[in-house]
Amino acid sequence: MTNNTTPTPNNPPPNPTRQKNATTNLHRLYSDLTLLHTIAAPTIVLHPADRNLTNPLRAPLVGITAAQRHEEELVAAAGGRLVMQVESVVVDAGGVFGCVMGFLKGGGEVSLSSPSGSGLGEGSGSGAGAGEVGAGMSRYGDGSGSGSGPGGGVAASFAIAAAAATATMASMAAAAAAEAAEVASGAAKAAADSAAATAATAFATTAAGSAAAAATTGTAVSTSVSADTAASAAALAATSAKAAAATAAAVEAVVAGTASKEGEREKEGGREKEGNEGKKEGDKEEGEKKEGTDKEEEEKGGEKGKGSGEEDGNGKQKGGIEMPFCGLWRFDETGKAVEHWENAADPAALGRWLRGE
Repeated sequence: MTNNTTPTPNNPPPNPTRQKNATTNLHRLYSDLTLLHTIAAPTIVLHPADRNLTNPLRAPLVGITAAQRHEEELVAAAGGRLVMQVESVVVDAGGVFGCVMGFLKGGGEVSLSSPSGSGLGEGSGSGAGAGEVGAGMSRYGDGSGSGSGPGGGVAASFAIAAAAATATMASMAAAAAAEAAEVASGAAKAAADSAAATAATAFATTAAGSAAAAATTGTAVSTSVSADTAASAAALAATSAKAAAATAAAVEAVVAGTASKEGEREKEGGREKEGNEGKKEGDKEEGEKKEGTDKEEEEKGGEKGKGSGEEDGNGKQKGGIEMPFCGLWRFDETGKAVEHWENAADPAALGRWLRGE
C-alpha cells in the first residue's frame, strides 16, 4: 500500500541528521546552562510558561543576549550550584521538537559530595502537529505555554518522556495517602470506642426495662392465677432484675476501663511529648554550643564547607530546591534552538527560591 501523505510543516518527513543535531545540542546545554549561546539561534525566544515566577509578569525574552543572561542569572541564583538531573531527552523524528524531563537541583538541595549531571536517555517519535505543544505543557505546571510556528507533532515523544515525571508524582501521592490513612485510622479507632460504649449503655438500659416489664407481668398474673403460678412469675422477675443489674455493672466497668485506657494514652502521650520537648531543648543547646565552636574556628581562619550556602549538617546547603521540570524546545533545520518553553512541576516553590525566600 502506497502512502500518499504529503509532507507539510505540521507533518515533516523524518530527518535523522536534524534529529541528531538537536539531541546533541540538548545534551550539551543541560550539562551547563551557560552554554545556551552555543546551541541557540540568534533570534531564539524564551517563553515564561511559569507566569507566576515573576511580578510583574515577564514578557518573552527575544534574542540570544537576553536568553543567555536569563540562564546565567538562574545559575547565579543557585549560588553557582545548579544541577539539571536529566531523566530523558526526546526529539521527534523530524528533528523539530525536543522534550527534556528531569529534576532541577540548586543551592541547599544539591549534595556537596555528589557529582553533577546524570545518564541521559534518548528516543524519538512523531505526532499530530504543533497543537500538541500547549496540551503537553499543561500536564506539567500551569500549562500556559503555547505552540507556535511550524513543527512536527510530539504526542508520542511526550508519552515516552512523561514516564519519569509520572513515577515521581505517583511516589509523592503515595506518601501523602499513607499519611492520610494513618490519621484516618486513629480517628476510626476513637469513633469505634465511642460507639461501643454507647451500644453497651443502650443494651443495659434495654435489659433493665425488660426486667421491669417482667416484674409487672408477674404481678398482673398473680391476681388471676394460683399462688404457685404467681410465685413462679415473681421469681422469674427477680432473676431477670438481678441479671439486668449484673449486666449494667459489667457495662459500667467496660466504659470505665475504656476511659481509663484513654487516660493512660493521654498520659503516655504527654510524657512522650515532654520527652521530645526535652530532647529538642537539649539538641538546641548542643547546636548553639556547636555554632559557637564553628564561629571560633572560622575566626581562626578555618574554612567551613564548600559552595556559597550554609550546610545543614547533612552535606546539603540551606535554602536550596529540588523539583521535577519539563522543558520543551523547537529547532530550525540546522538543529539550533529557536524557541523554548520553560516549565517546573512546582512553579510557586521555584519562584520563592529564585526570590531568595
